[in-house]
Amino acid sequence: MNLKVQVENTPVYQTITGRRILMSNLTGPESGFLEKVAKKYNSKQNWTRFAAWWNAEFNGAGLSTSSVVYRICQDLETRLGIHQGKVSPPDYRDYLAEMIDTQFSSRQDFCKATELDPGQLSRVLASRADLSLKVLQKVLEVLHAQLVIQTDEDSRTQTSIDRAAEAIADIVGRRPSASESKAESASAEPDERLEPPISRTTLQKMIDEQISPLREQVRRLEGELHAVGAGSK
Repeated sequence: MNLKVQVENTPVYQTITGRRILMSNLTGPESGFLEKVAKKYNSKQNWTRFAAWWNAEFNGAGLSTSSVVYRICQDLETRLGIHQGKVSPPDYRDYLAEMIDTQFSSRQDFCKATELDPGQLSRVLASRADLSLKVLQKVLEVLHAQLVIQTDEDSRTQTSIDRAAEAIADIVGRRPSASESKAESASAEPDERLEPPISRTTLQKMIDEQISPLREQVRRLEGELHAVGAGSK
């Protein structure tokens, strides 16, 4: 699977469980945070240290856990854990949880659609139980999914740290930095300070154009008052 695909030229990040995250509507703070992650993330990072670092940076940026970059960092952290033997590679439960969350508003709705007992689903997702083949077939039918057997090599490719780092770097590279965006915005807006100064001649001409009509009105009023005064004598 490719970590990054293009859908109508929109960059997409793909997690180890296949979820595609659109990256076209990142806010300024999200983009800035992702740039830091792109510079920090590589296979030499210690799993626990990276987890502590990105969580601290995320909280410091004031972002919400509903942000897409939060889900991406969780995925990046998991890849490091798998690579360093601290975390188990995803199994069918991880894919199942991902599909339920993306296709249904709640797990309760999923259970209604599949006639699966909510308690049984909780035990399955907690690795305390398994689905029977019959129930699994029903679940796959509802989710419009199918089981796929893959080699260890394919699994390693899917959870690759380097490919994830390349995907993030590519996404960040497609977006202008905060300083570039500010510069572009400034260049697009006219700056009054850059307007050429007005010469004294031009200024005098502008004043005369405004005052001349007033002078004419004053002369006319003076003439009318003079005529009224002369008639009263």
